[in-house]
Amino acid sequence: MFNFLKNKNKDRVTDTEGKIFVPVDGEVQSLTHASDPIFAQKTMGDGFLVMPSSDKIFAPVSGTITMVADTKHALTIHTTDGADILLHLGIDTVELFGKPFDLKVKKGDAIIAQSPIGTMDIAQIKEADLSPEVLIIFVKSEDVHVDFQVQNGEKKHGEQIGQYTIN
Repeated sequence: MFNFLKNKNKDRVTDTEGKIFVPVDGEVQSLTHASDPIFAQKTMGDGFLVMPSSDKIFAPVSGTITMVADTKHALTIHTTDGADILLHLGIDTVELFGKPFDLKVKKGDAIIAQSPIGTMDIAQIKEADLSPEVLIIFVKSEDVHVDFQVQNGEKKHGEQIGQYTIN
């Protein structure tokens, strides 16, 4: 009965395929600036970070949520073209047992890039003497190689800051 809605969402996903959007207002930086050496050395994969200036979190890509940490500090998104993206909220925020986070997504949810997925309380993270940096990581895989480019600098959520390709 409402097939026209399904087609509209399918078109939105197709329009965002291969595009990377800013998940939170703030300054986009190279992953090498991450305060955690595991991320800065790209051990889990390459990506970028955003030093957030807003509590609202949005989807950086379209895909399906494949994992949400019990502590709500991290989630992964599997894109329709085969990339896995880790969205990691803050450094060492696992120690806060989910208190600063309110995620509106769960494992199995289909999401569209630029759509709201939750909030993080930056003030609470800083009060705990932790960094609120938001990390966007293309998870390493033997089967999928991702090339990407992003534009650094002050950005607003939802802005397209780059593109990725699967090799």
